[in-house]
Amino acid sequence: MSPLPSEGVTYYPALDGLRGVAVMAVVLFHALVPGFTGGFIGVDIFFVLSGFLITTLLIRDIDRADRIDFGKFYRHRAFRILPPLIAALLGFVAFALWKGLSPGDILRETLPPILFVTNWLRAARYSFPVYFAHTWSLSIEEQFYLIWPIAVAMICRSRSRSWCAVAVLATAFGLELYRAYLFSISYNIDGLYNRTDLRSDGLLIGSALAFAWSAGSASLVHRLVRVFSAGWPVAVGVLAMICLTQTATSVMMLSVGYSAASIASGVLVFAIVAKKSRVLNGVLGWGPLRAIGAVSYGLYIYHWALFTAFYFSGVSDWRTYIGIPASLGLAVVSYLGMERPLLRLRRRLDAAPAIVGPLFDDHRFLDHP
Repeated sequence: MSPLPSEGVTYYPALDGLRGVAVMAVVLFHALVPGFTGGFIGVDIFFVLSGFLITTLLIRDIDRADRIDFGKFYRHRAFRILPPLIAALLGFVAFALWKGLSPGDILRETLPPILFVTNWLRAARYSFPVYFAHTWSLSIEEQFYLIWPIAVAMICRSRSRSWCAVAVLATAFGLELYRAYLFSISYNIDGLYNRTDLRSDGLLIGSALAFAWSAGSASLVHRLVRVFSAGWPVAVGVLAMICLTQTATSVMMLSVGYSAASIASGVLVFAIVAKKSRVLNGVLGWGPLRAIGAVSYGLYIYHWALFTAFYFSGVSDWRTYIGIPASLGLAVVSYLGMERPLLRLRRRLDAAPAIVGPLFDDHRFLDHP
């Protein structure tokens, strides 16, 4: 299961390994495996990693062409995100017809994910998908990337990269403080957990790191972040503690926990790209972890729908013993049979000059929740 060639672009295997760790934490959490009550933090790791990678692409686009090709960005994003999602939705429709679900139930399950609004339905405590309830995080990410390229284009033209890093990081911390304030006045938990504005801090922290990285090793911001990234063992400890002891709606998580998880994830991402530790890069660069990271989007999309199908078929215990390997198998088939061929097809169909083609065309640099 070799990745697509990077065509000379710097590739950090440990980032794929980190993605593998994140998605397995989420899958084991959803499978109710003991010891992973806090596995939901895999989503926060994804958000930070995604913000870093996608913003890096946007910055390199500006550096090489002095502009962002918005049409190309959104087209590539759709090419990466939609095929596995549509395949999962079509699979659900076939299952729903077999189970005799009503047209209303089918629409409730399929429309919110494809419109990327699941998170707002959950936040409003409205009727939301069950088989695709997990697409709340995908919805947040796609809403964020609808406007983020425009914001990057605006701030990159008028300010230094160091200033951009500080401004974006300050915005992220502002959102974290706002979430803590809403929690202090007993704002509803569903809103705190699902609203785009209250969960975008991880994406912004990753984006701030991308600006700091692009500022160059001589910049003060870059040097400061490198110093903090040396604390990656503490970051690992924070994430492990959350994974082992917390629940998604605990007081600690809703007050400061999600902020701590995002900051710790950011420390790990920067420690990897700055190569602060051979141990960290070696462990996360381990082949099996990288392989899981490569198929992580399909695994994310398929696993919860499959677990839920088992539950409503009266065999919920299967989600651990059969659901996990079945989900992984579906993800591998999706990756080899659909995602890789479609990415290659996109490269052939894309008639625009290859400004940032090597990055966009390498699946490893196109992240997801």
